[in-house]
Parts: sequence; C-alpha cells; structure tokens
Amino acid sequence: AEVVDFLFLSDDYRKLVFLLGDRTLEFHAQGGRHHRIRIPKMGRALDYHPETAELLAVGSSNEIYRIDLEQGTYSSPLLSATEGLNFVKVH
Repeated sequence: AEVVDFLFLSDDYRKLVFLLGDRTLEFHAQGGRHHRIRIPKMGRALDYHPETAELLAVGSSNEIYRIDLEQGTYSSPLLSATEGLNFVKVH
C-alpha cells in the first residue's frame, strides 16, 4: 500500500511511523519494521504528542484516533464537529 503520511517519533530520526493507504500504521526503528496496527477508518494525517507518548490519526470520519505508544493501546477517540479531517496538529 502507498504511504499517505509519515512522522518522525524521535529527534534522531531512528523511530518513525508510516500511515498507509490500507489503514495500516507501520512503526519502524533503526533495524527496520517493528510493528503494524490498523486504524478503524481510512487515515489522512498523523501527529505525535511526545509528553504523553500519544499518536493521533485523522481521516475519513469525525473521529481523532489516539494510540498510546507507551502502553500500546487505543484510547477513546476525540470527536470533531467536522465530518472528515485532512490535518491534525498538537499544540
């Protein structure tokens, strides 16, 4: 599947995540692919909140999917008033 978005998870560029067109998130480390998970709906954008180790993914629905990378679990999604999101940014 094609890469829709990608994001560096560390300052030294050794850890990154790819959002693929088949709803897959691929996590890569220095040695190659580390893990793969799927999000419930088609994704369009990613962002990372380093203080909480939370990855945010948005796409074809009004839900903002939250993945806790420290615990390896999904958190409850945030809801947006907009149906379908193209961009997400943590401030």
